[in-house]
Amino acid sequence: MIPMRESLLYFISGKHTFFYTENHSLFIWINFPPTKSTTRQQRTTKNGDVHKTLTQQDKQNIDHIFSIQSTRVINGDFTIQFKNNWYQLKEIQPTTVRAKEQVTVEEWLDKTIHFTLRGFDLSYLVLPERPARTKKPPAILTTHKLNWKPPLNHPWRKYAQKN
Repeated sequence: MIPMRESLLYFISGKHTFFYTENHSLFIWINFPPTKSTTRQQRTTKNGDVHKTLTQQDKQNIDHIFSIQSTRVINGDFTIQFKNNWYQLKEIQPTTVRAKEQVTVEEWLDKTIHFTLRGFDLSYLVLPERPARTKKPPAILTTHKLNWKPPLNHPWRKYAQKN
């Protein structure tokens, strides 16, 4: 609280207290009402321990629950910058990854970094420095090969054989 002096004038208006000093400087002190927890305390209806036991899914996701999470955007060359480090996403991923998508960056309690996209953990490499700019980045990262050709009995091939 601001110390009260003889030369200090003040008045209270609602939630605010205004202080004027000798040189007519204005200070505002906000008076917050007491919270409910300090004014009224309720007893629990059950005696004993009221905590719930963890489910199997909670036990498996305990590292994700107790992690510091933030979001980052995937760059056009599939790199991510986090805490002055650069990370390169690997080409084969469990889900399709596109540039400009938002990724959740999790910093676990053991100080490891994990990238999550749509519930999938992404694999990556730590780069020693900022990557050099490339002219043409790959279109998407996926689990299958991009040069896919339909089999001989595919409807596209049947249409081409008729003509």
